[in-house]
Amino acid sequence: MSEFKSQTNLNNHCFKNIILLNIILSFALVLRLYNLDRYSFWYDEATTLLDKWGLTHLPSFSKLFDPTYLTQNCDYLRLLYSRGIIYFWTELFGRTEFIARLPSVIFGIFGIYALYRFTKQFFGIQTAWIVSLFLTLSSFHIYYSQELRPYTLVSITTIICLYVFLKALETDKNKYWIYYIIVNILNIYILYTDILLLLSFIVFFIIKINRYRHILKPFIVVHMVIALLLMPIFLTLYPNLKFMFNNKIMPAFSEFPIWIPEKISFKHLIFTFKNFSIGYNTDFFSFTGWFTTLLYFVLFLIGLFKSYKNLYVQLILSCLFTPILLVFFLSQIKHCYVYRYFFPIFPLYLLIVGIGLNKINRKVILILTIAFIIGLNCLGLRSYYSNQLPKDRNQFVGIGEKQDIRSLVKVILENFKNGDRIMHISKNTVFPLKFYIRQGYGSQDLIHEVDKGTVIFIYDSYGKGKMLAINYDKLHPTSFLPQEYSIIDKEVSESKRLWLIFSDFIFPTLNSQAYEVIKRLKNRFKEIKLYKFTGAYLYLFSKNKN
Repeated sequence: MSEFKSQTNLNNHCFKNIILLNIILSFALVLRLYNLDRYSFWYDEATTLLDKWGLTHLPSFSKLFDPTYLTQNCDYLRLLYSRGIIYFWTELFGRTEFIARLPSVIFGIFGIYALYRFTKQFFGIQTAWIVSLFLTLSSFHIYYSQELRPYTLVSITTIICLYVFLKALETDKNKYWIYYIIVNILNIYILYTDILLLLSFIVFFIIKINRYRHILKPFIVVHMVIALLLMPIFLTLYPNLKFMFNNKIMPAFSEFPIWIPEKISFKHLIFTFKNFSIGYNTDFFSFTGWFTTLLYFVLFLIGLFKSYKNLYVQLILSCLFTPILLVFFLSQIKHCYVYRYFFPIFPLYLLIVGIGLNKINRKVILILTIAFIIGLNCLGLRSYYSNQLPKDRNQFVGIGEKQDIRSLVKVILENFKNGDRIMHISKNTVFPLKFYIRQGYGSQDLIHEVDKGTVIFIYDSYGKGKMLAINYDKLHPTSFLPQEYSIIDKEVSESKRLWLIFSDFIFPTLNSQAYEVIKRLKNRFKEIKLYKFTGAYLYLFSKNKN
């Protein structure tokens, strides 16, 4: 009878756990579906959708030894997500904002579930509930769950890599080493910056070499196999990194992560943990920003202090700090510190925070602290859904204000005349415009004009104050050197009607040179109309008085 009662209690407990987990995941789904299609596709999303080819159209093997091709087409590495999952998904279901972003939502939900299962197995059920709840409410996680990018997918594969690596270390079974090779290869071909996670595993093994000396041989062999299979990654990265470090590239036209306006310093590390805690959209210098960051960090330190002897925690710390510190030190040579690179490992920060919170022995204090953190996260969500961004752009390197390009495109489709020129102040709007004009069934003349992707600017140190231009005339982005800029003053002056899309990644805080372009155009043309949209203005200039 007692055994029957015990089994009944166990079944009831499992049933309650399933119900609670489904409630959390359902709430997470609602938060990620809300406003999913409110804003237009932005630069990175549009370049993904403009990729015409799937996995069946890969470059020939000989291209891997062509440095010029590799620096101009490094986006071919987006194999498993852009050319795989997203290509076939959109071919089947369409390219609307809601449909195209839906895989990110789905992967975001499974990422929460994966973290819950991992935490439950290694750190207990209560910590698992705390961590899954925090990830559910995380503005940082919701941001990438609502963007057509591979980050939520790699958050799943990162957890799987961690699990398989632990099983391989504990058992030294061949099957786990094979799994380890497979999941790391998949992880890196989904997002090649996740090679930093692989380096974290190697660092951890070296630190713990005395403990794992008996499996040194299989460890070396496995990583030699991984290195061989990652050869296309290495062959592509080398010329691109060489190009980035050896050339002076204007940040506004760089596809490399060198857009940061000032030297990388300790404050960028602080902003990293601020984004982990409350997201991009809350200013660190607000009460909500600094207090949430401080609270999370204190709980992180408690979790670290209470559990630093735990082998699993030590591995998590290696995975968390190896990428951050490595990118930080590399950024002292060339700015390459972008917060989204750390998205796959940021749930591990929340895991340690959850461990620290779970160490609070008094139930009342624990509940009150969780409730207070939920309240802070709700404030962060309000900032996110309101499309707010801090004034200090160092807090959100690599992202921009969400835009309303669809309404802008509608105006162009309705008013474009053959012979009109369309130009941009920033490359930010080039690829979204290309995508939406095609979706709007623009005329061949309009598509041809939009495909030129002409960006005009003033670069005094090269053009001596003249208006210059760069043409993004391909369906993928590339970086330009100063010698590739062309003087466009005469061509602009000869235009009868000119459409100018006035925007930037950070809008409307535009540099003075962008305003100088507007000033010069107003001296040469009559401003017919100014349309204002979220994240962009659209000017129509004409030489005619009527």
